[in-house]
Amino acid sequence: MVPSEESAAARARGNEFYKIGKLAEAEKAYKEAASLAPEDPLPLSNLSAVFFERGQYGEAVTLVQRAVALSPAEGDEEKKQKMYARMAKCHLHTFNHQAAKEAAENISDQDVREPLLAAAAHMKTFRENQIDDKSHRSLVMDRLRRYKPYLTGAPEYFPTGHDVALSIFDEELAKTITPQDDVAFLFCGSGDARNALATISKIFMDEMMSSEKKCRSVHITLVDHSPAVVARNLIMFDMMFRFAMLKARKVPGCEDALTVMSYIYCCQIIPPFAHEKLQEHISGLIGQLKTAYYLVPNLYVATQSIPAVLRVLEQWQKGLGESYSVAHVRSHLNLPPESMAQQSSGFDRKSLRELRVLFPTTKFLRSREPALIDLIACFKESKGKQELSDYLDANWKLNTTLFDLDFQESRTWEGDRYAMLEFLPTEITACMQQVFGRSPKEKRAVDSFGQNLDMMALFMLRMSDRVQLECIVGEMTDVMERLRYDALEHRTKPPAGPEAHDPRPYPKVYDRIHMSNVPDYTGGHLTTFTHARPLLREDRASSLQFNNLLNPPVWGDHAGFQSEYLHMYDDNRIAQHFALRRNKNANVPEIRGPSPPSFLGIKWTPFMQEDYMTWERCPKMRLGYGKLLSRPAFEKWVYSLLLKFCVPYPRPLTSSAPVHAPLNLTQFLRLLAHLSEVGYPAHWLSGVLAATCSGTITTTTRPPKDIATTPKMLDEPYPKADLGIQPWKAELTTLASLWYPLLPFGLVAAPETLAPLSGISEYGVTFPSFATDNDNVPHFMVMFWNSETSQTPPKNLYSYLVTKASEEPKKSAKLSSIHCLTTFAYQSSTRTATFWLTDDFVEGLRNGKWMAYIARTDAWEVVTRGVEVSGGVTKLRTWLDNV
Repeated sequence: MVPSEESAAARARGNEFYKIGKLAEAEKAYKEAASLAPEDPLPLSNLSAVFFERGQYGEAVTLVQRAVALSPAEGDEEKKQKMYARMAKCHLHTFNHQAAKEAAENISDQDVREPLLAAAAHMKTFRENQIDDKSHRSLVMDRLRRYKPYLTGAPEYFPTGHDVALSIFDEELAKTITPQDDVAFLFCGSGDARNALATISKIFMDEMMSSEKKCRSVHITLVDHSPAVVARNLIMFDMMFRFAMLKARKVPGCEDALTVMSYIYCCQIIPPFAHEKLQEHISGLIGQLKTAYYLVPNLYVATQSIPAVLRVLEQWQKGLGESYSVAHVRSHLNLPPESMAQQSSGFDRKSLRELRVLFPTTKFLRSREPALIDLIACFKESKGKQELSDYLDANWKLNTTLFDLDFQESRTWEGDRYAMLEFLPTEITACMQQVFGRSPKEKRAVDSFGQNLDMMALFMLRMSDRVQLECIVGEMTDVMERLRYDALEHRTKPPAGPEAHDPRPYPKVYDRIHMSNVPDYTGGHLTTFTHARPLLREDRASSLQFNNLLNPPVWGDHAGFQSEYLHMYDDNRIAQHFALRRNKNANVPEIRGPSPPSFLGIKWTPFMQEDYMTWERCPKMRLGYGKLLSRPAFEKWVYSLLLKFCVPYPRPLTSSAPVHAPLNLTQFLRLLAHLSEVGYPAHWLSGVLAATCSGTITTTTRPPKDIATTPKMLDEPYPKADLGIQPWKAELTTLASLWYPLLPFGLVAAPETLAPLSGISEYGVTFPSFATDNDNVPHFMVMFWNSETSQTPPKNLYSYLVTKASEEPKKSAKLSSIHCLTTFAYQSSTRTATFWLTDDFVEGLRNGKWMAYIARTDAWEVVTRGVEVSGGVTKLRTWLDNV
């Protein structure tokens, strides 16, 4: 049928609109053309292209079917082939492999047909013959690290905090709940639990003031990557609860427990009586953890965390060993200067400055350590300092809870052996006093803080039937992802016995999420938003908050801060893509007038005055096509993040304000899955992933140009170019194969892109002894180098990778001489790196003259001697082993 002139003109208008991305106008024009020529298949085919581009694949299929039905049996084969190809892709993107196969079989062009049939067959295999999605997701979380590893053997230990203890039970939450509601709080990087204690205290005090309950129950989840943090908090909870019970029974002398708790919580060096009580509680907790019976009725430790916590407690029970002594610590301990806010007594200031200890009241000493009374009296008169110092060295003890021996032993640097002790006890007491909004009666810090603990213990006891404390050892984003997908081990199993606690009903969403400054170390906003936002409850106002302590001088404002970590700075765009909006109510007055003063050469900015940044939940909704980034802008943004993960800009090994680049390529797969949920069409996402797995991307972005990306850098225009990313192709194709069953969009890619799970294995390589500076940063990768290219790898890896990637791919053949792995695990005790790769790829390396190295991604240099892949890389297990 020959279309009318009016129909042809309408279709031509539609084509022009389609070419410039105005799909709504194109749809209107194509519909007009179809109405004017109802027997013409072309307007319907064009309409199907519009719906396909929007990601409305079901509608696109229906239109293709109508167009095919109107097409003549003979002729127009090229147009029909395109329609069948579009239909097959629609079915693949929506996981209908059988329908995709049937559509593809109608395509005569082998080059078009075979990739689509291969994709359908691969999808069928994964859907029918592999493990279930939930089990597979657990394997991905268990086996694939989400950050580049540190080379140290244990996580850093931060036993104390520095921020003012503040409740996250705020006025807005109090207004939106009723006494019949349950509330839940998640504290990550929980440290000394000051903010959790402040939150419990605030709820209790509000209820006392109003004489009514604010909520029915409170669930608090405490997460920290250090088992020593959890162990230390367990000791404090145990002490407070026991004291509260003793006080309720009016046991004589029980008030001395307040002094003991103050020392354990606040001080580096403690009296012998406090040490004895500490050991009693440690022994008791070891027994409780081994039997899963807790004296504190509302306390629960995740079952998978217990072995690590027990190890720490048993180390503290045995003691620190001969290499740690009070005399050595006191002589080498550097304390920070006291701030005006701390307002410690003159004697506390004197004893800390000269002896590195705080003393209790004379009343406590009379009953517990009378030998100190005269020595302290002389010291107050500036006499007998040496005698008092000798007494302390001989009798007082180190607070063992401030040491993580595994971390201490894994350290390869000695300059800051006591860094975890470099805090002022008076700073801690001052930060905690604001919880109660009153000045202590006592002048001594230890005893004034004891009054605070007295109140907290009372609150813990009175609310024990309404407050549940859940303690988890784990990395923040890993725990969050497991919470989201119901994959936390202790929450999925039934209790061990009829009287055992059952954590399965614990909440999966929270009213408030507090993250301290953990995002400084875990990729900032990107990982925070994609992992924490799904855990915010949707039925009332909820929010998350975190602080920036590691590098505030780097950021002039929030736009710069967000540009580095999100590669996105516009607040509205962030709200659309992550369903969060920053509460801009300033924490401090805006600085006006002359430029702020500088300190130590650093110019003060309004951003440096920030305290906690609160991001409030926005309604979750899939974006309509008109609200999405344009496809070129989308691809520029996504590829800019990909290049940041692959080749972060070089940075110094040490810095007073370091900007870490810890993310590996697993975050790229997680980002694409998130963007599918936002509403981006499957074929956009599939196209991006297929291109990255091919080793070449066509883009208008470039690798980062500085340590910190700015809005100006993000907006800088570049000509479209083909960038070679072949060095990461092996890792990307492996990750794409492993993530394939979990992706919320159907992937259409070249047949060689994906490997079966049975063809992916874990490999290990042990390196010769080596040393590198500052190995406690997440800036390392495993690298394979073809020694046939040159005997040793280039000294400047960054220049080699970025320069070659900027060339035309066909001219950058040298990139095939290097392979980089960002996703691997490292065991420091054996110097062994383990990683997952396809068997075919590793076999190819073994058949050549390839060498394995560990290299830095900050200084971009190799740090180990090479190990021959042919004999040094060992296959450990396949992905499907023991599944």
